[in-house]
Amino acid sequence: VIETETYIQELLGKSKQPESLQEVIRAVELLRFNFGQIDIRIGEPLSLHKIVTEKKNKRGIDLDSPREGQREAARRQLTNVIAYSVMHKINLISTITPSALVVTVLLTHPGRGIGKKELINKVQLLKQEIYD
Repeated sequence: VIETETYIQELLGKSKQPESLQEVIRAVELLRFNFGQIDIRIGEPLSLHKIVTEKKNKRGIDLDSPREGQREAARRQLTNVIAYSVMHKINLISTITPSALVVTVLLTHPGRGIGKKELINKVQLLKQEIYD
């Protein structure tokens, strides 16, 4: 966020100030700077009809049951199966950043703190697990 200070003020409840021509010109000038890079990956398009049919048949999910409770349970099961399938496809094309590795180690560490050497070792192990 380029306008960090005003963004913080707005989050704290201060009313948003109307944009002025001077601020718009300043914003255009800021966009000339290199703020890093962006990585966009697009996977194969998904057909919801195809996924529903495939998962329903593969798992034997009966959406046409005469009992409402069974139909509702089948819909929930199918929704979960589709959600995990979509998450899996997203994970196949996702980029893993160094900060994500560090955060994963920190969040899964059982203790209250972790030493630098142990953190580096665990990040290396996690990285190796991903490559394998």
